[in-house]
Amino acid sequence: MYNFINRLTVTDDTVEFERAIGNVIEHMVRQPGFHSYQLYRSTDDSRIYVETAVWADAAAHRAAMAEEGLRNAVGKVLGLAKAEAGSFELVQTVGAVTAS
Repeated sequence: MYNFINRLTVTDDTVEFERAIGNVIEHMVRQPGFHSYQLYRSTDDSRIYVETAVWADAAAHRAAMAEEGLRNAVGKVLGLAKAEAGSFELVQTVGAVTAS
């Protein structure tokens, strides 16, 4: 599994940012190797978000990012927020994770 984690600081309107993220998700879920996606908003600063995406492997993520529709959707998000991205290896997990 390949875990991609991105911290985003919105520099524009948060409603427009969330709309743009929704467009990214629409493209992402159709890509081979996609497993899951979560978006978190900071309770301390509503301009800060963290997104996590799980892919089958790094190659699946790279291939998805090469797809023009997804690449364009991500570009719109990056026009609304500053991103600090990275890939991470899961070291430890405890209990079940469920979305609210």
